[in-house]
Amino acid sequence: MAQQNQKQSWIVLKFGGTSVSTKENWQIIKNIVMKKIQTGKKILLVHSALSGVSNLLEKLIDRAIKDEYEVILKEIQQRHQSLCRELGLNEEMVLPGYFSNLERLIKGIHLLGDLNPKIHARIMSLGELISTTMGFHYLKKNFGENIKTGWLDARSVLKADSDNSDPSHYLETASKFESSKQIQNRLNLMGDVVITQGFIASNNTDETVLLGRGG
Repeated sequence: MAQQNQKQSWIVLKFGGTSVSTKENWQIIKNIVMKKIQTGKKILLVHSALSGVSNLLEKLIDRAIKDEYEVILKEIQQRHQSLCRELGLNEEMVLPGYFSNLERLIKGIHLLGDLNPKIHARIMSLGELISTTMGFHYLKKNFGENIKTGWLDARSVLKADSDNSDPSHYLETASKFESSKQIQNRLNLMGDVVITQGFIASNNTDETVLLGRGG
């Protein structure tokens, strides 16, 4: 019975890109989460990349081979840095390494003159990873010590079903969704609110794969 009640204490809240792209919307999310917490629930908060960022990443990939990527790369970085400042966060502490990693991957595409699905998936995953990192730090800052907040890389718990010998597997796959006591126990240890992504998973060799748009 205790295990059953523990399962029931968790609820999932899912927010799209528009919902996480402004300070005003994050204040709404904070209030929603707070109200759910006050009813005794634990929250698994799943949200997307900032509105339009996935499209910008696709455009960035397309322009990389043509060596026309600098402007788009800068736009992506500025979008996130601007929201970071709006949320009262220190961008250098909150977003370490993400943009240098993105730039390195894009330059690699340009130098090789080729794009493989593995790199494509890694680049696209950054939209969700960056946005959820920002969301985690915002809620953690606002909730303080009263509500324990955690961040979960979905790739560590979602495993793809499909065969990774198929190149298309990296860009649109399916993931197992059976109930897992191991994952539930891990979430319980992470806190009252756990933020994660809804677009990415990993395969049986721990490479990044995408669940597809809307996944």
